[in-house]
Order: sequence, then structure tokens, then C-alpha cells
Amino acid sequence: MLKVQSADFTAGTVVTGKCLLCSVTIISNNAVDATITVYDNTAASGTVLHADSVAFENSAKTVTFPHPISANNGLHFAITGTGANGNITYSTSGY
Repeated sequence: MLKVQSADFTAGTVVTGKCLLCSVTIISNNAVDATITVYDNTAASGTVLHADSVAFENSAKTVTFPHPISANNGLHFAITGTGANGNITYSTSGY
């Protein structure tokens, strides 16, 4: 059974090492479109695990992965859009 954890973020590394990405939510500031890129890394480079966007008029978008995405090096997020932020759920167990 997976032990799922949650983290809010504006950008940066959320977890280091092996983990599973379970869901991603991106939230705009209701004035500017927002984009997110999730990397299997501790920096904004390397393998892209997920990329998405949300239009400002939609406020937020959540993607839940029925089969969590495996990361070997950690989870790092890059967000564009003034005032945008997000939330993820992930697990460091289940390998």
C-alpha cells in the first residue's frame, strides 16, 4: 500500500530520491495563465515527467495518475504565471 504525502509549492524541489508522482494540481491567480513542468530531478532540467497548463479563467486543474509516475532522482517543479502555485501528492514507498 502506498503512503501518499502532499505538498504545496510555487516552484522548486519537493522531494529527492526515488518516489512516485500521484497527482498534480496547478492553480492560476485568475488573471494570468499558468503552466507547470515536473522534472525527475532536483533542478529544472532532465527528464520531464509531466507538463500542463491552466487558463486563468479556469482557476485550477488537477491531474490524477491512475498509475503513479516513477521518478528516480526526485520531483522538481517549474511554474510560470504570476501568482501561480500548485499542489502534488507523491509517495516515497511502494517500490
